[in-house]
Parts: sequence; C-alpha cells; structure tokens
Amino acid sequence: MVEDSIRLQRSLYAGLKRHGFSVDQAFDGEQALTFIKLNRYDTIILDLVLPKIHGLNVLSTMRSQGNNSQVLILSANDQTEDRIRGLDLGADDYMVKPFSFDELVSRLRALNRRHSGIKNPVLEIEGVKIDTVERQVSFNENVVSLTPHEF
Repeated sequence: MVEDSIRLQRSLYAGLKRHGFSVDQAFDGEQALTFIKLNRYDTIILDLVLPKIHGLNVLSTMRSQGNNSQVLILSANDQTEDRIRGLDLGADDYMVKPFSFDELVSRLRALNRRHSGIKNPVLEIEGVKIDTVERQVSFNENVVSLTPHEF
C-alpha cells in the first residue's frame, strides 16, 4: 500500500489485516519503487499525489520494468481525465476518495482472482477447500488455522 497520509495508512492497514491481507506500507513514491523492486506483490494500492515521486511515475516505472502486479489507484483525483490517464498507464482499477472500505476489499479480491486467472472464489482439490473471499482453508471439512501470511 502506497499512501502518504499516516492516518489513512493506519486505518487501511488495520482493516486489511483484519480481512486477512498481508500488507507492506510505503509512504512516498521513492520508497514504493524500492519495495516493488525488492518484493513481488499480487496487488498494489497506489495513491497518486505522493512525496518524492508522483504515483503515476511509480506506475509507469514499474510497468516499464516488466512488473505486472495488479494496481488499484486510490486517489482524491476524481476527474475523468485522471482516471483515464491512470488506467492507460497500466492501472487495473481506480477508486476515488472518499470510498467505501467494503468496496475496496471486494475490488482487491476481484483483482487477485483476475491475476490468478481463477474466477470462482472457492477452490476445491482432493479434500482441500480454499475460500478466497473468507480467506479460509479446510481439509475434509475441517478448518485449517492459518496466519494471513500462510494463507
């Protein structure tokens, strides 16, 4: 998650962790590019107006380096031109602040399903059932306790 507002960072971090997401936090564009270079992320939540490097430059740089992580832009920039530019530069989704946290979580799940190529949120293989919405795993109908990172 790349967001320069510490208050919003804290709130999103707590909420996403509660929903089972593993979250790294970057507070400016430079830090974001460092994290993106060192780690593989399924999905990146990216603000646009960031210190040091603008979010669109972060997006453009990561795409030019071949990074195909899903990117959801979360920005107060609500002009149609802003959304078009972000999507044309390679963002996979765009949400405008203020936003519904539940909708954000739902969009993140959809992006993760799309990235994996799996449309059904529940996977079943030989007694193992993985519910990607509830972020729960069971084996022969017995719930397996996992940390968010293990999931």
